[in-house]
Amino acid sequence: MKQKEILKKAGYGILALLVISLTIFVVQDLWAKEKPQPPNILFCISDDQSWLHTSIGGCKAVQTPGFDRIARDGIMFNQAFCAAPACDPSRAAILTGQEIWRLKEAGCHGAGFPAGYMVYPDILEKAGYKVGHTGKGRG
Repeated sequence: MKQKEILKKAGYGILALLVISLTIFVVQDLWAKEKPQPPNILFCISDDQSWLHTSIGGCKAVQTPGFDRIARDGIMFNQAFCAAPACDPSRAAILTGQEIWRLKEAGCHGAGFPAGYMVYPDILEKAGYKVGHTGKGRG
C-alpha cells in the first residue's frame, strides 16, 4: 500500500474513534443527569377561617406559627376569592375548577359530591404525585 492510503485510512480510523468516544461521553452525560423533579404541592384550607385570623395576616389574638412558616416558605395567595360562602360548595369549586352552579348537588352545602367530575387530586395522582388529605375531602 502506498503511504498516502495508509495515512488516509489511519485518519479515518482516528476520526471514527473520536466520534465514537464523543458519542459515548455525551450519552453517559445525558444518562447521568437526573430528570427535574416536579414540585411538592401542599394545599391547605380551613373552614370558616378568614385570612385575617392568622398571625401572618396580622392577627394579634390568634397565633398560627405552622401556617405562617408554610406561607413564608411556599406561596400564600394574597388575592384569592371564595367561590361560595359555605365550605362544601367552596371545596367542590376548588377541587373541580368549576363554578358552583355547574356542580349539581356539590354546589349545595351538605349534599354530597356526585361521581363523574374530574378533580385536580386525581389529575395529579395520574401524573405520578402521591395524593392524600386529612379531615374533609370531597363533599
